[in-house]
Amino acid sequence: MKTKYWLYILIVGLCGIFSQCKKNKADVSEDPRNHSLRQKNIVQIRSEIKGNWEIKRIWGCGGFTGACGSTTISNDFVSFLSNDTVKRVENGMTTIYERANVTKRYSYDYKDSVYMFEMSGGFYLWTMHEIKNDSLIITEGRINNYSLIRKP
Repeated sequence: MKTKYWLYILIVGLCGIFSQCKKNKADVSEDPRNHSLRQKNIVQIRSEIKGNWEIKRIWGCGGFTGACGSTTISNDFVSFLSNDTVKRVENGMTTIYERANVTKRYSYDYKDSVYMFEMSGGFYLWTMHEIKNDSLIITEGRINNYSLIRKP
């Protein structure tokens, strides 16, 4: 009879101990080739996107017809410089978007608050979505998605 009680106490004790064990999120290393940027703070996002990128593909749906499609791009480069300045060189023509207005606001696309880079008086509104297979994925509302690869 005493053995049953000791066994019961031992099982309850072990269950209590193991239920308290939690995996520390800091112990889980993030895959540098594949991870979301939406839940990161602005300092982390700036660190991840700084430098030179080449736009390789644009895809999306939109317009009056709602047509969807994908386009492969060449000779279109974007550089994320200090002070949230964005430089774009498309077919040799340079455009500098002086200091993007970076704000965290609610996005109906993500149903969450995300950092948005507003450039050219609101003409471009980019959300840094994720790093996927070493490519930076940028969304522009429900209209366009950009896939960029890092350039030296």
